[in-house]
Amino acid sequence: MESVRSPAAVPGVALQDATPRAGRSMSGSEQRDAPVRELALVIDGVVCGACTVAIGDRLRSQSGVRSVQINALTRQALIEFEPSRISAARISELIATLGYSPRASDAPSQEQARRTIRKALLWRAGIAWLAMMQIMMYAWPAYQTAPGELLPDHAFLLRWAQWILSLPVILVAASPILGAAWSGLRSRSINMDVTVSAAIVLTFVASTDATFSGKGEVWFDSLSMFVALVLTVRYLLLRGQHALESRVERLSSVVAGQAKRIVIDSTGAERVESVDTETLREGDLVLVSAGAVVPGDGRIEEGHSALNESILTGESMPVARQSGDRVHAGTVNLSAQLRVRVDALGASTRAAEIATLMRRVSAARLTAIDRADRWAPYFLAGVLLCAALGMLYWWPYDTDRAMSVAIAVLMVTCPCALSLATPAAMLAAVGRLARLGVYLRKPAALVQLARVSHVVFDKTGTLSADALRVERVFLAPGITLSSSEVLQIATALEGQGFHPIASALRQHPEVQRGLPRVTEQREIPGVGVEGTVAGRRYQFGKPAGSSILPGGGVHCELRNEQGRVALIEFSERIRPEALDTVRALNHAGLHVSVLSGDSPEQTRRLAHELGVDGVSGGLSAEDKLAELRSLQHRGRVVLAVGDGLNDGPLLAGADVSAALVTGAPATQATADLVILGERLSSIAMLRKTAQTTIRIIHQNLVWALAYNVVCVPLAVWGWISPGWASVGMAASSWLVLANAWRILRMPAESRATAET
Repeated sequence: MESVRSPAAVPGVALQDATPRAGRSMSGSEQRDAPVRELALVIDGVVCGACTVAIGDRLRSQSGVRSVQINALTRQALIEFEPSRISAARISELIATLGYSPRASDAPSQEQARRTIRKALLWRAGIAWLAMMQIMMYAWPAYQTAPGELLPDHAFLLRWAQWILSLPVILVAASPILGAAWSGLRSRSINMDVTVSAAIVLTFVASTDATFSGKGEVWFDSLSMFVALVLTVRYLLLRGQHALESRVERLSSVVAGQAKRIVIDSTGAERVESVDTETLREGDLVLVSAGAVVPGDGRIEEGHSALNESILTGESMPVARQSGDRVHAGTVNLSAQLRVRVDALGASTRAAEIATLMRRVSAARLTAIDRADRWAPYFLAGVLLCAALGMLYWWPYDTDRAMSVAIAVLMVTCPCALSLATPAAMLAAVGRLARLGVYLRKPAALVQLARVSHVVFDKTGTLSADALRVERVFLAPGITLSSSEVLQIATALEGQGFHPIASALRQHPEVQRGLPRVTEQREIPGVGVEGTVAGRRYQFGKPAGSSILPGGGVHCELRNEQGRVALIEFSERIRPEALDTVRALNHAGLHVSVLSGDSPEQTRRLAHELGVDGVSGGLSAEDKLAELRSLQHRGRVVLAVGDGLNDGPLLAGADVSAALVTGAPATQATADLVILGERLSSIAMLRKTAQTTIRIIHQNLVWALAYNVVCVPLAVWGWISPGWASVGMAASSWLVLANAWRILRMPAESRATAET
């Protein structure tokens, strides 16, 4: 961070009501009932856990701020506040007064600004590296000659050359670090920039004094190397942060541009008009040409094509979609023209929901991170104290060694590998899960996910698709109509309805040949639909008696004035990846159960096809919860997977829960993880990813603690020079990051499934 920005410069944050409302204090009940808003910010200038503690403490002290979550690695913040007591602009102003630069994470495209920030940081790192190489050349003779061999005039000129070359390092390369440290000190908080700046300033001042006085050692080479390494580590972290921001931004703006709306005039004639996507309304019929982006969530009314849904699911392979199927904003139509009836736009689309989910994930934190961040200021203060005590101890004996000890202590711990150990692994885990099509809503769930021993599935909509398919047509005795004609009449009566029965009929091959004309069509609540076809009155819907017949399928009846014409049997479709997912879970040693509210016979039949032994059907939401409690009472750690409203209690009671993004919003809000698209197979990789993440976090913490426990005392006793301290600092940080990025290189899900 180079400058403190005023709140007026914060993009995307409204400035009205900048001052909290004055007057009487609110009662406890009023506070609970007050409307709450969420503010998602990216806070530039955050470099460590101490920064998040300083910002969090300042905001939590304000009346009207309910909660604050800040992730130091992603710089994402999620703040809940009461607009009636404090405004978004006031929150941004408070952050800016601490020396940080907040900006709205959902502001218009800031890719150019991010690119400028990266270039500036890379340019400063380049200056530091270039200066370091030149300084090393002038410092090399002093290392290669014995005391007294180098002529005083030559030594003086070499030191002056190093001093001049170090000025760009101080004035240009390190200026953002020094500015951030000054802002932290002014706000009475100690962050990592304070200790880094202390090392830089102390090294430069001591070396400058030795240069001008001609006495003592100079460490310009160590100074330039230290700054170059710090800036390089920060550049690598910044690239990861900006990649996450760009991903959220793409999801938030996937449908910007033009759309083709189909308009039907009073004469029934159609015309196509090009409009901005912002002007579309729910219920509009749009034409999506090959190569065009779907402008909103909706259902295909006509046509079939292949769509690229990678923006939502991460899966690059095209997905076939046809009449009756749902499509989503931001997906790309690859082949044939489609007619889509739009039913969700803007913030209501799945892409927008995923973007919001990603912002929550980016700001969320593990309890371990909270503890580490809370201790970060004390650790940094301890580093400063160790450096001061080491210098004071050695000063009476050898001033050069005293300065060297202080500089080495400050350099060897900054940036501290401890501050990167957990966040780096968490960021990699979030990225890994996103590639699998899973978004982690609650990071704390990773700990329990690594211990899962039993997986419980809901049936309908989870293991089986919501869509039905036509299984068989039973003609009544004496009926002369063919099965194809029965299906065409039934489809014509259903029209373009969104009911699963209507969708299943429209997708049948016999229906594609054409439909008869229907007149006097009307819906009979609780029964079905009726209308006149070819002069005869037909009714299609629920048969007399139960709609669930002994065959186990769902049945609908077509009737006319004389009685039953035909019975159409529909069956559920098992999700394509369900069988492989269950096999992969069994191969991993996990127990699998199916709990469903559908009839026991239907549930047992599906479980038999999948090879699942533990199965219970005909369950209410309370019954599912009771079954879950029974498993937990037997010592099982349970992952529950569902999608419906009736799965809410099950997901809430499970040790870990996952909801499909196609499910009810309330169910997603209860779940710890949300699974995108139809990638059910990603469930088989969840536990392995969680176990790897927890293991790497432990490895990073052990390494970081061991590094500090060993290196700090060695530096205090003068056994580590400033040059080696800067190398050790960079090596420890890079080792932690490299270990965390191993999570991203885990085998792909398809490979894991293939092994089963």
